Amino acid sequence: MRKTICAKSPEGPRFTWIDIEQPTSEELTMLAQEFGLDHHVVKDCLEPDHLPKMEEGEHADFILLRQHLWPLKEEDDTIREISTKVAIFFNSDYLITIHRRPQPFLEVLYQQAFSVIPEISSGEIITRILFKIAESFEVPLTAMSNELEELEDDIFIRQKKPMGVQEDLYYMKRKASKMRKLLYLTTQVARKHEPSERDQHLMNDVLDSLQKLEFETDQVHDNATNLLNTYLSIAAHRTNEIVRILTLFSVFFLPLTFIVGIYGMNFDYMPELRMRLGYPLALLGMALITLGIYAWFRNKKWM
Repeated sequence: MRKTICAKSPEGPRFTWIDIEQPTSEELTMLAQEFGLDHHVVKDCLEPDHLPKMEEGEHADFILLRQHLWPLKEEDDTIREISTKVAIFFNSDYLITIHRRPQPFLEVLYQQAFSVIPEISSGEIITRILFKIAESFEVPLTAMSNELEELEDDIFIRQKKPMGVQEDLYYMKRKASKMRKLLYLTTQVARKHEPSERDQHLMNDVLDSLQKLEFETDQVHDNATNLLNTYLSIAAHRTNEIVRILTLFSVFFLPLTFIVGIYGMNFDYMPELRMRLGYPLALLGMALITLGIYAWFRNKKWM
């Protein structure tokens, strides 16, 4: 679907803004012919997993950004699942935005910007789009940080064993890794974009925000990795404790089982079988063996 957000006019905007949602290959080919855009660059708009980048063109510059989606499913951890693409072609005369999902913020952004700066340029709109893209990462990062704190409290303070915690931490680690890549590449795009003097302060805010988000993403990724390793260590320790207890029981019962096995054999000529005190002596021997093993374990500090 193609619509015109604003049209260039002497009394109004200094550029024309065309917004295209869910474009087909044929529509993009016609768009390339209409505005003299590079066909290879236009094809990037159809690749669902393409990462953020910026290219200078003969007739228009090209920027590809990815907006973070929210909320997400727990198992969403790929570039395509956690973000959506916004492709932009622009020069001093026009601005073209291309995206698959609805992006109502674009039109709202223009109305807000135009009401403050009637002579706003297409480049200044790009700066504001970059600000919105950076802003889309804030809520997911906050939610992931809070979830990590809850998992950490469950494991260490409340001594719980949350169901699926290993899987939760694995997916969180993968999401943070993808977010870190997206933020790094978005920062590179923001550094290449040359803001107007009027927009320099806003661009500084964008870069500061992206830098802060990169730092927070690194923290989430590192914390998820460390917590996952710690959880696996705790799980292994618990398993070792269970094996240790079972081993202790087996050591106690092994000699007793050996004695019972010997006297359970059905031979006619076993001298101890006819002894009047054979049974209590056998029980006493078992008790002494058990006490001896217990004393040995205590001396070795294994119990």
